[in-house]
Amino acid sequence: MEDYIKSDEENNKDEKDFPFNSQFKDLAVFSGDRPNKLYASAMEHIMNKGMVVSPRGLKTYEIQPAIHEIISPHKKLCTMPGRRANPFFNMAENMWILGGHGNHEWVCSFNSKLKEYQLDDDSNDFNAPYGRRIRFFNRFKTKDKKFVSLTKYTSVNVGSLPQVDQLLHCYESLKKDKDSRQAVVSLWNPLFDYHLNETKDRPCNTTIYFKIRNNKLNMTVSNRSNDLHLGLYGVNFVQFGHLQEFMAAALNVDIGHYIHMSDSLHIYDTSEVTKRISERKYDYDVYDYVEPTVLKHEDIGEVEDSGKNLGSYLLIADEVMSNSEITRAVNNGEVNIRYSKSNYSRACTYYLSAYDFYKVKDYWKSIDCLIKMIKETSGFYDWAIAGLEFINRSNDFQSVNNRQELIDKVLHEIRLNSKFKNEKFLENTRRYINEH
Repeated sequence: MEDYIKSDEENNKDEKDFPFNSQFKDLAVFSGDRPNKLYASAMEHIMNKGMVVSPRGLKTYEIQPAIHEIISPHKKLCTMPGRRANPFFNMAENMWILGGHGNHEWVCSFNSKLKEYQLDDDSNDFNAPYGRRIRFFNRFKTKDKKFVSLTKYTSVNVGSLPQVDQLLHCYESLKKDKDSRQAVVSLWNPLFDYHLNETKDRPCNTTIYFKIRNNKLNMTVSNRSNDLHLGLYGVNFVQFGHLQEFMAAALNVDIGHYIHMSDSLHIYDTSEVTKRISERKYDYDVYDYVEPTVLKHEDIGEVEDSGKNLGSYLLIADEVMSNSEITRAVNNGEVNIRYSKSNYSRACTYYLSAYDFYKVKDYWKSIDCLIKMIKETSGFYDWAIAGLEFINRSNDFQSVNNRQELIDKVLHEIRLNSKFKNEKFLENTRRYINEH
């Protein structure tokens, strides 16, 4: 399908055919194969046609509402020059969400800015971590406290609240009836997201819907407040695209479309990302050169102790996080791949270990992790390229004498293994990595 933004003429029907109030004429629909093809157009549309609003006194450009239709959601990584995404954090957050975690320590080691949103108490936790809302709805972690004060007027005994694994609910609903319309995940919890509850962490994404049609798993995400750069293209397409992949793999069906509905899609006036993307000299879409990484049924079905239910499939997330933590604790710096039969688990462990070595400036071992990931799994090329670009932004890496040699080692491994041959791969990918 050709990537496009539906025009005003397409949206504005004759009154007899479109008997709604005129405010709906401005509905923006961004439709395409993958996010990389839509990013620049969506940004320009908001800046040119967006209304100026100032919630909390912060000037933003907003379109309201907006819909993104993504036909191939597995092509989810953002490689827009100027965006400067952190794919290692994307991978870590995928595991953190899938495992149902909420503690800040592990995930903040990949993105320290998240600490701004943790609770102002001794729980080392967040108010609304997506993984916990999805896997343990109603759980609210506290330290030595049973009652949580939601406002100065109310409190709740969190120990008495029933906890719900909503992902398991969706899985079982669709296994029982593949045409079900009841596979719904609620991310907003009025008990903890009440407006008088003083917290910086309320879920921007509020609901997820899964449906199987034509043996494909379609997903729709509803969002109340969507920052184009930091939210939608920075993390949402990756985190929810991965969740859709996982659910499709568990159900053993193909991946369908992903629809993301933003009630407010906006850009902050102070965003430096807008300026960088506007001034870019070229475009780069990693999926023009390599095939996307796709989580498959056999990947999650081969995790140790896996069985036939979703609970055992979810061991993959905890396995990756456990391997990553053990690798950090090992003094000799060797990557720990513990009892992992799953290619996906092995690849994720290598990838997160590459970041650990990058942080301590051991670039040889960091690059070696990317190479081993490619060799042992014959895939993850998109993640490898995004990771290389991230590592190459480091001033310390820029000063390494054999920097280009290290980069080319990974690109050479991709060329050997990838089935997707594009004669411009080396030239354009080197440019993206080195000039971005």
